[in-house]
Amino acid sequence: MSEKRTSILGWLTLIAVLAAIWVMFGEGRQTSSIGRGEPLIAGLMDRVEQTQKIMLSKSGESLTIVANGSDWQIEERAFHKADASKVRGLLRSLALSERREPKTGNEARLERIGLGADALHVSLFDKDGKTLAALNIGNQRTGADGHSHAYVQVDFEPKSWLVTAVPALDLNIANWVDNKIIEINAERIKKIDFDLEDGIDYALVREVQGADFGLNDIKPGEKSVAGYSLNEAAALIADLSFHDVRKSRDDGVPHTVVTVSTFDGLLITLSIARSDDELWVSTQARYDIAVAQDGPPGEIYGAPDDGKLEADLYNERHDGWQYRLKESDLAKQTSERDTYIAKDE
Repeated sequence: MSEKRTSILGWLTLIAVLAAIWVMFGEGRQTSSIGRGEPLIAGLMDRVEQTQKIMLSKSGESLTIVANGSDWQIEERAFHKADASKVRGLLRSLALSERREPKTGNEARLERIGLGADALHVSLFDKDGKTLAALNIGNQRTGADGHSHAYVQVDFEPKSWLVTAVPALDLNIANWVDNKIIEINAERIKKIDFDLEDGIDYALVREVQGADFGLNDIKPGEKSVAGYSLNEAAALIADLSFHDVRKSRDDGVPHTVVTVSTFDGLLITLSIARSDDELWVSTQARYDIAVAQDGPPGEIYGAPDDGKLEADLYNERHDGWQYRLKESDLAKQTSERDTYIAKDE
């Protein structure tokens, strides 16, 4: 090959390499100084308090959170109360978010950073329906400063950005509500009764606080599992959360009734019924002074000052709603008696 031809091929190769580098990195460098350090949404800090509706959508599903006075409610769940602190946290993060690095506007490359057709889209609206902010949120990435950043693309902007403060978001209802059903100190629990529609009724019980739970009505030749396993069941029900929520319906087929009794007189009932091939939980509470007086002498650890008020507030929160538990939690609440019988080695 002649020296002249070799030189031409060398130049062509160099041009091809430079073109590839421009395709890969030219977009970001082209605007490397534009908007860097500026707010993600210009002026949002001054307008964010005007937000009256938040819409999140992804892959054909949506979640709409609307303001009602100082509260926030989830439209798709019959306006169940949302966790205001989580909603305010989202609004604050969008208002404080700053642009760090300009990124691609190329469709194929947007897909790789979570900003393609399946990106999570977030819109904020004021009371008149005017859009305050609208953007796609993609993948999270740890920045050079060690903090988590997100890839976003503001509507009608040609390019995406790596920005600060924006958290990972999803449409999981449990992440947008205070999803606690029961939230009491497990040391308060004296007894848990399990009334199974298709099984043997049983109870986990203890006589004093601090003791291990035992299985009631142990038959000759039987031995319950270790106390810590029974204690775990009590700890779970003392801090029970739901996975989904809906307005109460009376079309369910009874499955299990769980009754939690505390040393200080609180009785909580979980009525579990099958509806639409799923198990849903209704719950209510009452305060029984007789149970409290029948408890152990001395101060009861974790007991509230006003047991009746605690029960009333519990009912006010849960009346009219049904909850779906996570499968792992549901399995514990619907366990058969044999679950707590030790098996022969």
